[in-house]
Amino acid sequence: MRKVYPALFGLFLLAACSQKDVALESQAISLLRGEDGATTTRLYLAPNSLRGNVLFYIDGKLLVKDTAAPFETTVDESRVQPGIHRASAVNRYDGTHQHLGNFYFRVEDALTPSPTGSNVTFPARGAFYYPWYPETWTVGGKHVFYTPTLGYYRSGEQSVVDGHIKALGHAKVQVGIASWWGQGTHYEQNRIPLLLDRTAALGSSVKWALYYEKGTKSQAELVSDLAYIRTNYANNSAYARVDGKPVLFVYNTANPSCADADAWKAATKGEWYISLKVFRGYRTCSTQPAAWHQYGPAVAADQQKGYAYSVSPGFWRADESTPRLARDLTRFQQNIRDMVTSNEPWQLVTTFNEWGEGTAVESAEEWGDSYLEALHNDGQAGAAPPASTVTVVATGDISCDPASSYFNGGDGTAGACRQKYTQQVATSLDPDAVLTLGDNQYDTGTLSNFRNSYDLSWGKLRSVTHPGIGNHEGQSSGSGNGYCAYFGAAAHCNENGSQDGAASYSFNLGAWHIVVLNSNCTVAGGCGAGSPQEQWLKADLAANPRQCILATWHHPRFSSGDHGNNVFMTDLWQALQNAGAEVVLSGHDHGLERFGPQRADGSAYQGGMRQFVAGGGGKNLYSFSTPKPSSEFRAKSVGVLKLELAPESYTWAFLSDTGATLDQGQAVCN
Repeated sequence: MRKVYPALFGLFLLAACSQKDVALESQAISLLRGEDGATTTRLYLAPNSLRGNVLFYIDGKLLVKDTAAPFETTVDESRVQPGIHRASAVNRYDGTHQHLGNFYFRVEDALTPSPTGSNVTFPARGAFYYPWYPETWTVGGKHVFYTPTLGYYRSGEQSVVDGHIKALGHAKVQVGIASWWGQGTHYEQNRIPLLLDRTAALGSSVKWALYYEKGTKSQAELVSDLAYIRTNYANNSAYARVDGKPVLFVYNTANPSCADADAWKAATKGEWYISLKVFRGYRTCSTQPAAWHQYGPAVAADQQKGYAYSVSPGFWRADESTPRLARDLTRFQQNIRDMVTSNEPWQLVTTFNEWGEGTAVESAEEWGDSYLEALHNDGQAGAAPPASTVTVVATGDISCDPASSYFNGGDGTAGACRQKYTQQVATSLDPDAVLTLGDNQYDTGTLSNFRNSYDLSWGKLRSVTHPGIGNHEGQSSGSGNGYCAYFGAAAHCNENGSQDGAASYSFNLGAWHIVVLNSNCTVAGGCGAGSPQEQWLKADLAANPRQCILATWHHPRFSSGDHGNNVFMTDLWQALQNAGAEVVLSGHDHGLERFGPQRADGSAYQGGMRQFVAGGGGKNLYSFSTPKPSSEFRAKSVGVLKLELAPESYTWAFLSDTGATLDQGQAVCN
């Protein structure tokens, strides 16, 4: 006998659905849970003004066609094997097909008993886990500072979850403690089952508990939530249990007291293993839970004797200008060694992936796997892997307006709209990263233009592209929407989808620190001394000390082209020079130019920064005027800049749109 029930307990919406589709589906379909031991589960579709036939599918195979409203059918478990399955419905009328929605349901043995005993062995390493992306890639309107190796992922993607489970196991994490804010929040009804089911499917030893983070709640609400968690999650074999009791960590109320311990004791009736977050005087409470813990990742390490030891790699909220706890791998390794030596029952990592607060140990472009490896090695320092040389391609002023008479279906002409050919050169170099230098799309950077022009050529390199914004993407308040929508999270725009006060960010690549700035200064919040962008830049450089630093922005500080110098970038140049930066990349003037090292005022200085103007992405070409001081190479040519960034040096080469080398050289970092 098997039992059929919704794995996700509600509507599962495909990421590709439009808002219109979502509204329709939420009204149209419901999946009803059968009683224990039932042999069928009913799929029910309300009429919702539908006409024609409704076709029901299981795992893509036609189950039944129903022509009478309300449309309904049943799932006979004899037709499916245990595991997760997809039910879907399509309305067919007058020769058209309209997809109405998907449900995922799980089939298990009906008489499987609830797990007993313990599947957690003390001391146990736990890590706080956050299944709430993409909702929280911005905090307070600011995008997170760091870049996960997996990219700005979605928590509901199986490939992401599989990678996380494997990473947790490698870091010797025994219990993942998944943030939970209540029934139906952050798609928990989708994401928690996915964590549990994929853990079992992978044969991982990792177990899961929830971190109950709801605020003030009534006793009735506690009882209801506990019943919900037990019914839907805690009976899963991958859910953590101690002495037969499911494990639940609790953040507590905004003003915690011993009354919280009393409330949880009354609600759980001794049937749960509860760990409450500590508060002043917690040891004097007459009611004591099974365990206590501290969650304070702005502190490097915390010990609650007899209960828990917590460590944090760092803390830098996306909406704060400076870190509360700077990252230091050597310090973190010592914290881990101290945690292991403490032999506390719970040894907690804050956190695996709370990117909004900058506390993640998950693999990132900025630090690779170093924090996971530190946990894997129990804090013992191993030989650091040598930093590799990375290949970067940079260009700006790229794609013609698709309405241009020179566009020619994307093939361009001999003298204009050459983006197809510069992209082919870039692709042949197999770059680790592409840096675009603004004016990615002409004549206006609307989403439609991006899709109909840029996407046909340089869009093929989008997965490795770190974009920069230019004036043709917009310069007025609320502009940049097409750029922000096309590049998505990689654009680092604000929560309103525009460039206002945003579109600046940084990341690490190989041994180098890369900074992308917004030179549309009016909407960026200024580029001068004391401006928000300059303050952010100084804080970022202080928090990311690297021997080699590269910066990009659209309007060049120095140029011998038609547009000439842009003095308004002087203060940002100075901040980078003070930090010992090596290279600045810009576009705006359509051609290729290289400068020797110089100061912000244009005077030659061997310890200054070398600027490349790489505005030959394809749109068209400008002429040069009188060469500026320190200008060492100029070419009125379409082409790209290739950089090989080594741990202590770099090489450069300007390549034409046929791949011919026009200029090349090398230099060491300052």
